[in-house]
Amino acid sequence: MVKKRSTALVILLSICTCGIYTIILYCQLGSATNKICEGDGKKQVHCLVAALLLGPITLYIYPLVWAYKAMTRLQDNAYRYGPQLQVSYSGGSYVAWTLLGIWIGIGPLVAMSQFNSDVSAFADFYGYVQLLQYTENKLERIELAKNANYGMPNVVVQVVNQNPPQQYGNVQNQTPLPPQNKPAQINAPIENANTNAGSFADEPY
Repeated sequence: MVKKRSTALVILLSICTCGIYTIILYCQLGSATNKICEGDGKKQVHCLVAALLLGPITLYIYPLVWAYKAMTRLQDNAYRYGPQLQVSYSGGSYVAWTLLGIWIGIGPLVAMSQFNSDVSAFADFYGYVQLLQYTENKLERIELAKNANYGMPNVVVQVVNQNPPQQYGNVQNQTPLPPQNKPAQINAPIENANTNAGSFADEPY
């Protein structure tokens, strides 16, 4: 499962927690990238290793390289999920906002939101479509996309007969229904009723 996160909420939590949430977010985004791009033969180093161990050694250049590779992988694997999936930002955009945008203060936040947006774009597709085989050859990608079936496998559609069963007669042979016998309606003659009433009136008590 790939979680879709609100960009505004991500920025707000990063500011309110003085950057603590940013570390947690990058760890989650790195893990999600490995799941999304599974099968491409690459793997992201854990973000804590990139930030705390390799960061100081490389004067914090490696964390930039780490994020650049992650966002490049997302763009590179997007074709496997179908033409409807659009990855908006690239690794180069992340690096540019981090290095150049830091002078206006919001550069790292914009870069982080772009990374989050790219990962969130896969939330509606991951686990719901059949992935294409990964290849670095662009011509092979085009051929795979032409013959692709991105739908869910083994989907069984149950057809329900909406016609109610015929309870009276055989419809196929068009057998006519037998006439229904209605009970005879007994109408007592008015004369008999008057005669009986008179006989009771003449009897002595």
